[in-house]
Amino acid sequence: MPTSSAMWREFVWGGLAGSFGEGMMYPVDTLKTRVQSQAIITGSKGQKNVLQMVRSVWAVDGLNGFYRGVTPGVLGSLATAATYFGVIESTKKWIEEVNPNLSGHWSHFIAGAIGKEFLDLLATILMVVSHQIW
Repeated sequence: MPTSSAMWREFVWGGLAGSFGEGMMYPVDTLKTRVQSQAIITGSKGQKNVLQMVRSVWAVDGLNGFYRGVTPGVLGSLATAATYFGVIESTKKWIEEVNPNLSGHWSHFIAGAIGKEFLDLLATILMVVSHQIW
């Protein structure tokens, strides 16, 4: 089994990577959502394209308009990416230590499947609990 510090390092770097990715894509998601919701609200009459939407958001809210509401998404990505990468990397290292014949592609495949299933299980449990609370 990997050392505790090595395992935590995978969780930390995974969380940072997930947060960074969410922060980088958030303005794109903001524009996509605004264009889609505008299409629903106004129909196709006078609908703005993406460039017009960028100008509109910038004129009204500046840079903050592209990142309004980013905190929950970043925190969610931090938690899920940390869990996913932490489980994958620690499982992969454990598999390679226990059974060296499974190193390489097989350890990646098995660890990825376990990481994905663990993340799905955790997400399902959290969803059920949150629905019971609200």
